[in-house]
Amino acid sequence: MDVLNIILKLIRENYKSNAAFERELGLTPLTVSDWKRKKSESYLKMLPKLSECFNVTTDYLLGNYTADTITPATKEQVKLAIFGDSDITDEDYEEAIIQARTARQIREQRKRNKTG
Repeated sequence: MDVLNIILKLIRENYKSNAAFERELGLTPLTVSDWKRKKSESYLKMLPKLSECFNVTTDYLLGNYTADTITPATKEQVKLAIFGDSDITDEDYEEAIIQARTARQIREQRKRNKTG
């Protein structure tokens, strides 16, 4: 799978829409659409930021992995890692995910404020 398809797959898996992804990363509207239509390859300059966003390595984004080295975590494994127990409601799980994304957005904004 090429870099762009890996990124698009991660967007589909982690965001409700391309617009939500674009907002979170501070991208202009239709950025993902431009990527899909091959009008822009700006994602190549963003690999470190994208790897942090999706919690994967840049090697993963570049396709430098094999099926036997990457095992996606199940929802139950994530619940266990976050809460120490997998017997958590889906509502509590989703709330934790929202809070984690919000915290990441705040960190990103602080970084931008420091460098800007």
